[in-house]
Amino acid sequence: KLLKHMGNPQFKYKTVHITGTNGKGTTAIKTAGILSAAGYKVGMYISPHIFTYRERISVNGIFISMEAATKWFKLCDKAWEEIGGDSNGNWGYWGKSTCVWANYFAEEGCDAVVIEVGVGGARDHTNVIIADVSIITNVALDHESQLGGTKEEIAFNKAGVIKPGNPVVVGFDLPHDVVKEMADELGSKMIRVDPDGNDWTFDEYNWKVASTAVRQIAHYFPNLTEEAFEKGKEARQPCRMQKVTEERLNQMKEEWGLKKLPKAAYLD
Repeated sequence: KLLKHMGNPQFKYKTVHITGTNGKGTTAIKTAGILSAAGYKVGMYISPHIFTYRERISVNGIFISMEAATKWFKLCDKAWEEIGGDSNGNWGYWGKSTCVWANYFAEEGCDAVVIEVGVGGARDHTNVIIADVSIITNVALDHESQLGGTKEEIAFNKAGVIKPGNPVVVGFDLPHDVVKEMADELGSKMIRVDPDGNDWTFDEYNWKVASTAVRQIAHYFPNLTEEAFEKGKEARQPCRMQKVTEERLNQMKEEWGLKKLPKAAYLD
């Protein structure tokens, strides 16, 4: 209702909606990286932030300015009052954030926007878009009080990001039958992405998921090239770590020409 009052800014750009228990942020950054490398103006909303709220909302890697964030928070509060909301603006952190990014990306003239879900999918505040392609990275037991006590229930909730007739890309570790059933009901194609062989990393796999999703909407972005996909592979999520085997650590040591690896590489 609020976004409709403000002109439905969330429908003024193509969107990729990403949910899942793990890997959402990395997949979002690589998705945005591919489209940005092709020369498009790409907005991205992710959470949580590390140092400043501004990290959550960016365009081609540039965080929203303090001035723009302040402006849109005030305008969203004003619009909330205009539709009869609480005059104190007490309508929730996530609701305000959604209003801010939806309007900011429209104001910036974004060609595409990559949105990371906060919790679940069906009832998440970000689920105000009609995603041109959705992604479900994986499903594990998390936020059970909100999403359900089984992986099947959680998968059903996360599948709420699928939009009628639009494709959904899914990872290998989730109840595929649950998602497939919903996709079939909505007339949406489900594309499963599996790892390549046994020697893979989550960073490589998340890029594969991201690139598969972008290929589903490539007809909207004629400037996409294979070079752009490769550049997107280099996009990295800050402050991410991965546990690897001793064998892989030794391989890394050889690849990097090191006598020994930094101690951080051995964290349990």
